Amino acid sequence: MADHEAFAVLFALTAFGLVLPLVFPEYFLHVAKAGDGIRVILFWTIYNLIVLAVTMLACIERPRVNRPQRESIEMAMLSIGRQRLQSWVLELGIDEARVRGPSQVPLGVTGTLDLADVGDVAVRVSNETNDGYRLALRPTPDQRDAIIRKLHTADARPGTMQSDPVGMVKGWMRSLASR
Repeated sequence: MADHEAFAVLFALTAFGLVLPLVFPEYFLHVAKAGDGIRVILFWTIYNLIVLAVTMLACIERPRVNRPQRESIEMAMLSIGRQRLQSWVLELGIDEARVRGPSQVPLGVTGTLDLADVGDVAVRVSNETNDGYRLALRPTPDQRDAIIRKLHTADARPGTMQSDPVGMVKGWMRSLASR
């Protein structure tokens, strides 16, 4: 069960417990004996519903455009047939990379790209850019995991070592204002 599903179950049970005495008051005659304590119980029940609702919202990740997630330059070897071409990897994503350096490579041709800490990843030349090529990566599951580690576990890379709470709030406000 995913986290948001567990919170949804707790939310539903809490709401059910709140509504149950209203639907079947004959079974809950002892509630009147609680006196002023019922206000405290209602406060904490409603507070728990609000916290669970916010928690469920925090568990939902908005879809993102599939774009390169790492824009630091590194050297790699692009192999097309028998040709071995020195390349600079300018952008790297899970299923796409942009390289600079090689020229005269036909579109649609397949080969491998030797990435540090990942190995030889199968690629297809998908598009020509003004300074190189855009490659469609076809990694194995192990290579995919290695690329994810490479993208998200190094210092000063997106999503790892620092946060921007002010930028997050601005983004939320922009998304709310655009609705």
